[in-house]
Formats: sequence, C-alpha cells, structure tokens
Amino acid sequence: MTAPAGAPFTMPDPGVPRIPLERLDLDSEQAARYVAESRPFVTRVDWPALAWTPDQLRARVGDKHVALHKRDGSRVEVTIAKFLDLIDHPHEAAAEYILHNYPVMKVWGYDGPNPDLACLLDDVRLPSFIAPDQVKEMYVWARNVGWYDNKSHCEPSATAAINLQIRGKKHVWLFPPEDAGLLGVASPREEMMTPPFFSADQHVYHPSPEHPGFANVRCYEAVLEPGDAGLAARDDRSEAVRQEVRLAAP
Repeated sequence: MTAPAGAPFTMPDPGVPRIPLERLDLDSEQAARYVAESRPFVTRVDWPALAWTPDQLRARVGDKHVALHKRDGSRVEVTIAKFLDLIDHPHEAAAEYILHNYPVMKVWGYDGPNPDLACLLDDVRLPSFIAPDQVKEMYVWARNVGWYDNKSHCEPSATAAINLQIRGKKHVWLFPPEDAGLLGVASPREEMMTPPFFSADQHVYHPSPEHPGFANVRCYEAVLEPGDAGLAARDDRSEAVRQEVRLAAP
C-alpha cells in the first residue's frame, strides 16, 4: 500500500505499550551479550554504503539488469539505471510497472554473491558475528518519495537480520517469537502474513475476552534514521523465528 503524494503516515495504535529498542555500540560487551541472547537492538555504523545515492549507484552498477513486473502481467528486465529512474518518478511509473516495496537489487542470493553487484559488497561491513559463508540474502531496497506500509510479516529464519537505513526513515515494531501465540496467531511462518495483524488500513487486535493474552504482548519499537542499523540477532541455538514485524518508511 502506498500513499498519495504528500500524504502523511501515522502509525496505528498497537494496543499494547511500546518498548523502545535499546541503542548500543556494536563493539560493546552488551551488544555481544544481546547477540548471544538473541535480543534485538539498534546501533550506529559508518559503513561506506551510507554514501550510496541513486546517482552513485547509476555510475557503479547502472548498466546491470534487474527484473520488474508490469501491470499487464509480463516480466521484463531493465537496467538498474532505468529502475532508479522509475523510483525517482513513482507516480508516473506506477501506471506501467508494479513498484511495490519488494527487493529488486539483489547483492547476495542463496547461491552466493551476485557477480553483477559484487562491487557493492566492500561497502557493507558485516559485524563479526555474521560470517560471510552464513549470509543468505542481501538486498538494496529502493524507494524515493512517500511512504510504504509493509504490514506485519514473519521472519522465519533462525539467523541474524540487519537493516541498514541509508535514506529516509523506517518505523519498526518487533514482537518476540514467544509472543506469537498471544497475538492470536495459530500458525507460524508465512501464514502469519494473512491477514496482516498490524497495518494502517486494518483493525488491530486489542485485549478482549477473545484475546485476553494480547494485553501481555511485548512490542519493541524503533525509528531508524540514516546511519542506524537495526539488528535482530539469532544465534545457532535458536529455532525458527516466529516474529511479527511492522515496517513503515515515511
């Protein structure tokens, strides 16, 4: 769901108290302990990737190709330069292309680094607790104007996830895996996405006789600014994560 041009975004009331995510030094003992305990936090980084701009990406990888879907159902390949042009003019582009906030620029996939975008990898300084051979996916998510409501969804992998904010803002809610049942969720993984439990255009569960446990749900919140990295760390002892994540970028 995207907003009309210039329309503000207002996060809905989650129905439970919000707990600010702690901000930690990535190299601190406390951050290491949080990683070991699989506790999320926010940190500040100075990775070279923070210098990325649409013009810089056009100059470095603009001739490489990505796949897009058109509104007539066809799938087309366009250059990254063309893709970034579409992002710069989303309202005009949306008449022909489907430009939802899905990952288009894949830097790293399940089969390893994408050779077409390998030059970008040196700009991403992964923390020591993420070994390169453990990386499953890495994307550049591009959006330029307005906001996008990513609704609630499940992060099913027992891995560490890092969200580096380069431009704009992202408003995040995290719900611990063990609280999934309190949300009225009976099934794990992708089934939790239908319907989205938290969304600007949907009613949100509140404590009630039907869902009395909802009053005990823990909702961790952060607003990521450029230079912020949000970490949801999972160690090797974790089972599949059942986590509701609410994202929005005003």
